[in-house]
Amino acid sequence: MQTRGRPWWLTLIMGITVFVLGAVLLWAPAKDKMDAYQFIIAFLGFYWLIGGIMEIVSLFVDRTAWGWKLFMGIVSIVAGSYVLMYPVHPGWRYPGSLC
Repeated sequence: MQTRGRPWWLTLIMGITVFVLGAVLLWAPAKDKMDAYQFIIAFLGFYWLIGGIMEIVSLFVDRTAWGWKLFMGIVSIVAGSYVLMYPVHPGWRYPGSLC
Protein backbone atom coordinates (compact mmCIF):
# COMPACT_ATOMS: atom_id res chain seq x y z
CA MET A 1 0.00 0.00 0.00
CA GLN A 2 1.37 3.37 -0.99
CA THR A 3 0.64 6.36 1.25
CA ARG A 4 0.37 9.81 -0.17
CA GLY A 5 2.79 12.34 1.21
CA ARG A 6 2.80 16.08 1.04
CA PRO A 7 1.75 17.35 -2.39
CA TRP A 8 4.69 18.04 -4.70
CA TRP A 9 3.55 21.58 -5.40
CA LEU A 10 3.56 22.40 -1.69
CA THR A 11 7.17 21.29 -1.34
CA LEU A 12 8.05 23.20 -4.51
CA ILE A 13 6.53 26.46 -3.23
CA MET A 14 8.33 26.20 0.12
CA GLY A 15 11.63 25.41 -1.64
CA ILE A 16 11.28 28.36 -3.99
CA THR A 17 10.63 30.74 -1.10
CA VAL A 18 13.74 29.57 0.74
CA PHE A 19 15.75 29.91 -2.48
CA VAL A 20 14.50 33.49 -2.91
CA LEU A 21 15.54 34.29 0.67
CA GLY A 22 19.02 32.96 0.03
CA ALA A 23 19.31 34.89 -3.23
CA VAL A 24 18.19 38.14 -1.62
CA LEU A 25 20.61 37.74 1.26
CA LEU A 26 23.47 36.90 -1.10
CA TRP A 27 23.02 39.43 -3.87
CA ALA A 28 21.19 42.33 -2.24
CA PRO A 29 23.08 43.16 0.93
CA ALA A 30 21.34 45.42 3.40
CA LYS A 31 22.63 48.82 4.48
CA ASP A 32 23.70 47.41 7.80
CA LYS A 33 23.40 44.20 9.79
CA MET A 34 20.21 45.25 11.59
CA ASP A 35 18.36 45.54 8.27
CA ALA A 36 19.45 42.02 7.40
CA TYR A 37 18.38 40.70 10.82
CA GLN A 38 14.98 42.38 10.55
CA PHE A 39 14.50 40.95 7.07
CA ILE A 40 15.39 37.44 8.24
CA ILE A 41 13.02 37.69 11.20
CA ALA A 42 10.13 38.99 9.07
CA PHE A 43 10.76 36.29 6.46
CA LEU A 44 10.87 33.62 9.17
CA GLY A 45 7.52 34.84 10.52
CA PHE A 46 5.89 34.70 7.08
CA TYR A 47 7.51 31.32 6.37
CA TRP A 48 6.14 29.81 9.59
CA LEU A 49 2.72 31.36 9.06
CA ILE A 50 2.37 30.18 5.47
CA GLY A 51 3.96 26.82 6.29
CA GLY A 52 1.42 26.26 9.06
CA ILE A 53 -1.47 27.13 6.77
CA MET A 54 -0.12 24.80 4.09
CA GLU A 55 0.36 22.03 6.67
CA ILE A 56 -3.31 22.28 7.62
CA VAL A 57 -4.36 22.44 3.96
CA SER A 58 -2.33 19.29 3.25
CA LEU A 59 -4.59 17.45 5.71
CA PHE A 60 -7.29 17.47 3.02
CA VAL A 61 -4.97 15.56 0.67
CA ASP A 62 -3.35 13.11 3.09
CA ARG A 63 -4.99 12.18 6.37
CA THR A 64 -2.18 10.00 7.76
CA ALA A 65 -0.83 11.27 11.08
CA TRP A 66 -3.46 13.99 11.01
CA GLY A 67 -3.05 14.79 14.71
CA TRP A 68 0.63 15.68 14.36
CA LYS A 69 0.04 17.62 11.17
CA LEU A 70 -2.73 19.62 12.80
CA PHE A 71 -0.59 20.25 15.89
CA MET A 72 2.43 21.37 13.85
CA GLY A 73 0.23 23.56 11.64
CA ILE A 74 -1.26 25.32 14.67
CA VAL A 75 2.15 25.74 16.34
CA SER A 76 3.61 27.16 13.11
CA ILE A 77 0.73 29.61 12.71
CA VAL A 78 1.01 30.76 16.33
CA ALA A 79 4.82 31.13 16.12
CA GLY A 80 4.68 32.96 12.79
CA SER A 81 1.97 35.30 14.04
CA TYR A 82 3.93 36.06 17.21
CA VAL A 83 7.11 36.84 15.28
CA LEU A 84 5.20 39.12 12.90
CA MET A 85 3.34 40.94 15.69
CA TYR A 86 6.39 41.35 17.96
CA PRO A 87 9.51 41.30 15.75
CA VAL A 88 11.71 42.90 18.41
CA HIS A 89 11.41 40.03 20.90
CA PRO A 90 13.11 37.35 18.77
CA GLY A 91 15.31 39.95 17.07
CA TRP A 92 17.14 41.37 20.07
CA ARG A 93 18.63 37.98 20.88
CA TYR A 94 19.47 36.94 17.32
CA PRO A 95 22.63 39.04 16.74
CA GLY A 96 24.14 38.01 20.09
CA SER A 97 23.64 34.32 19.40
CA LEU A 98 25.85 34.48 16.28
CA CYS A 99 28.93 35.66 18.18
